[in-house]
Amino acid sequence: MPEEIRFWRISEGDNLIEIPKSKLNREERIESWIERDISLVSKDLIVIGRQVTTDFGGCIDLLCLDRRGDVVIIELKKDKTPREVVAQVLDYASWVRDLTPDRIVEIANDYLGEKGPLNVAFDRKFGVEVPSNLNETHKMLIVASEIDESTERILRYLNEDYGVNINAVTFNFFSDDKNEYIARSFIIDPKSVEYTSGTKKRRKINKDEFLKACSDKERKLFERILQLEDEFDLRTRWGSTGFTLNVKKADKYIPICFCYSPLASFGPLLQTSFKHISDKIGSKIDTEKYYIEMEKSGFFVPSGEYELKIDFTRDLSGNEDKIVEFFRNLVQNIKKIIEEI
Repeated sequence: MPEEIRFWRISEGDNLIEIPKSKLNREERIESWIERDISLVSKDLIVIGRQVTTDFGGCIDLLCLDRRGDVVIIELKKDKTPREVVAQVLDYASWVRDLTPDRIVEIANDYLGEKGPLNVAFDRKFGVEVPSNLNETHKMLIVASEIDESTERILRYLNEDYGVNINAVTFNFFSDDKNEYIARSFIIDPKSVEYTSGTKKRRKINKDEFLKACSDKERKLFERILQLEDEFDLRTRWGSTGFTLNVKKADKYIPICFCYSPLASFGPLLQTSFKHISDKIGSKIDTEKYYIEMEKSGFFVPSGEYELKIDFTRDLSGNEDKIVEFFRNLVQNIKKIIEEI
């Protein structure tokens, strides 16, 4: 366990007065403090999301990027048991692992709002451009007012024996008559965590590998989706387990669909986000019309806020062209609007 932290105030006459340790009444305060000033845990981070909903129904407390473009998951222990908090952060990591760079940018821009977009905020924070290879690896950090021996033992086992980049930080809370103070302490030396986890990076998957990982049913549909790239001069951006298909507008990308192979922990997945499309080109496109038509077709089911995904449990044989036609019409409309802007 980390050494006990004690805190003194130097008073008049050069006397030392120990500040008593207090109990933090709400750990949510820590989350707000970290969001406002991420340097509480690291100067090398920028917050890109708070209460980020995963495809598994979970909700990540804080999502960050470091200057290398690696994703950092910050999760508060709150009232969870050691087993629960470690299992939860690992579950979130299994989702983060498969996020494409485009999806990360979308999450960041949604969160940053007027402080964004990400490329501006990243340059303001680090003085460099956003790395093109976002999310080559990821890190996990558990935050708590205290960590018990069981949690520390699990974290050290994962890090030292398996090279998992996971750590925990505790915040000790002190107060006197006039002020409140917090002191930070890491369970494992951050430099040691970086060393044992190494520099393992995941390369991007290519088209052949992606299709090979799919079943016949999935492959037929994804092959037809990929044909839209040449048909409409779209941009395909590959990640470690999938890709996004985008309409390029100046230096921005408008994601038409997010596609993941069964290699992703939540795959296979073919999903479109009308919220992201609307955010990119405004109200000039009637996204509600497309949403209703696609959902009524029976091929798509709701998957999030104004999002639809293919229902791969259905028999899609012979319906690939019908499904792709929805995306074809969507692309044509978007490109027409862009030309008029």
